[in-house]
Amino acid sequence: MTDPFYYEDDGFTLHFSDRVFYTQCGTNKKLSLFELLKRTTDISTEDFRRRGMSMDFIAQNGFARVVSRSSFRFHRLPERDEAIEIITREEKPEALQIIQSYEIKSESGESLISGESAWMIINSQTRRIVPTKNFTLRKAPEERLSHDCIPNGRIARPEHLKELATFKMQRSFLDGNGHVDNAWYATLIIDSLPEDFSKREPKDFRINYSKELFFNDTLVVSAAFDENKITLIGEKCTGENTKELSFESELYF
Repeated sequence: MTDPFYYEDDGFTLHFSDRVFYTQCGTNKKLSLFELLKRTTDISTEDFRRRGMSMDFIAQNGFARVVSRSSFRFHRLPERDEAIEIITREEKPEALQIIQSYEIKSESGESLISGESAWMIINSQTRRIVPTKNFTLRKAPEERLSHDCIPNGRIARPEHLKELATFKMQRSFLDGNGHVDNAWYATLIIDSLPEDFSKREPKDFRINYSKELFFNDTLVVSAAFDENKITLIGEKCTGENTKELSFESELYF
């Protein structure tokens, strides 16, 4: 059986030949944002596994690896049944974040989606952030390339927010780290949008994760609307009248 994965000579750039399947698409018959976050998480995790850092191995050494920020630019959304190539590469790390880049291309080499994500290494017991210099399970890359997407960075909280939706976290949302998987945030965002925005295809998407969500947590999603941008704020209810920031996100149209 032919392996659909291969590395370039640098030992960091991983290619994966795949196809967009029916259940990975929305009503527009194109790859959904939920599936994009799942796909990029999976190939990043596979990259680490192939370089000797499976999730079990990382856990055995007292660590967990979690997404903290993601940014994607959509040149053209992959369509149902389309053959695609997903390329990922670990970049030179920042002080507290590991950087992973992504490129999704068509069979002819057309660039479909460009993006990058930042990952934090945390102590699996205390949940405290571990500086990347102390994550010595692999030799870190020494080069950081530029990518055609909005850089990962802070998202300003708008002054005037409109509450859109409230959600209860379900067991099916949880991943192997025991918290709500990063891809589910995309579903919560899309389900929060007003009808006229829900059918529009974004040109850029960014999300910053702040506070983990767990089973039975309540999340309130609010938003501010500009002409070509929606800023969404997700807050975890921590008491009768108290909330804590869970995520910040931007959709550009």
